[in-house]
Amino acid sequence: MVDFQYLTQPRDLLSLAKILEPASEIAIDVECENNLHHFGAKLSLIQVSTMQSTWVIDALMMKDLSPLQAIFESEAIQKVFHDVSFDLRILFHECGWRMKNIFDTQLAARFLGKEKVGLGSLLEEYFKIRKEEKFQRFDWLRRPLPPLVLEYAAKDTLSLLELKRQLELELQHQGKKQWVDEECRHLQNLDWSYHEQTYLDIGGVRSLSPVERGRVKSLFTLRQDFAKQIDRPAFIIFTNKQ
Repeated sequence: MVDFQYLTQPRDLLSLAKILEPASEIAIDVECENNLHHFGAKLSLIQVSTMQSTWVIDALMMKDLSPLQAIFESEAIQKVFHDVSFDLRILFHECGWRMKNIFDTQLAARFLGKEKVGLGSLLEEYFKIRKEEKFQRFDWLRRPLPPLVLEYAAKDTLSLLELKRQLELELQHQGKKQWVDEECRHLQNLDWSYHEQTYLDIGGVRSLSPVERGRVKSLFTLRQDFAKQIDRPAFIIFTNKQ
């Protein structure tokens, strides 16, 4: 049984912000929809852990997440992620937050030369924890969320800070800690804008004639409009290959 708090009320965020303000580091993960069950990308949950506690924030029910902005953008609080790429994009897209002081445990694992750098592989290697896979394709916009699903989400940050500790010890031993710190500092300066696919992103389109590209563009736009109307992923209407 995982010990965590599920936050659904705006007042919960104000309380959490006060708790996190003096923290030196927090672990963060998100769950979201990304054109798998519905149209477009939408933030569903934000999981946050300190060494003492874990919270699962319901972003859909909260509506306004601004009480956490100062925490997430603080240079004094290190934000520990595993594979920041999509998390930073969706948080910037949905909340406008520009993260500072980031540490990516996947990046650290790559610098250590590990072949398996997924969170599940690392948790099993260091802590003998087997990460469940059964909710990876779950519809995160469903409400209410079953207790087992919330517990699954909470586990993603539960051991992340301790994982960071273990990786940092190895990085220091190999003389690579400074390299990872520099790469993590570079991450906060990248463009984390979220971009939807356009018709030009479909393989082979750029080699078509102007007339053929125009036909693809028309079909692409029609598909997007219809998918949005029925709130289904575009590939359900017809695939890029079709």
